[in-house]
Amino acid sequence: MNGDNAGRARRMRLLAVLSLLVVFVAGALVGAAVERGRGDDDRGPRRPPRGERRGPPPMFAEGSPVAQRLKLTPAQRDSIEKITERDRVRADSVFRETRRGMRSRFDSTMMAVEAVLTPEQRTEWQKISQEFESRDRHEGRGRRGGGGGGERGPP
Repeated sequence: MNGDNAGRARRMRLLAVLSLLVVFVAGALVGAAVERGRGDDDRGPRRPPRGERRGPPPMFAEGSPVAQRLKLTPAQRDSIEKITERDRVRADSVFRETRRGMRSRFDSTMMAVEAVLTPEQRTEWQKISQEFESRDRHEGRGRRGGGGGGERGPP
């Protein structure tokens, strides 16, 4: 019976570690997608506000190596801009749906992880989660605002 309890405890610890690994990977993927969509200053200019003319994607912009090799005309660049702007709206919609699905997965994973924790561990986990949320808000990456929908817990 004692060996049975030890085996069960090992399985629970393994489940907790695997769950946290899944949460970490999911958080990293969502964080990377959000950062990529945000366009930080150190990686180039930020996206213009909606409705503002954006120009063709950088790959096809005037002077880019691809545009030069293809010898794109201004009319072709305008056409490419219209195509990519139309598809950007579709891509944004897909991204929002994907983010909702990721949010749902993340929340269910967190509930499963919390079910494995003892009451004391759960209390400590909530403190850790609040510290991460506070840090993210302080650094301008608030999850509840524009960042990602109110995650509970470290990324």
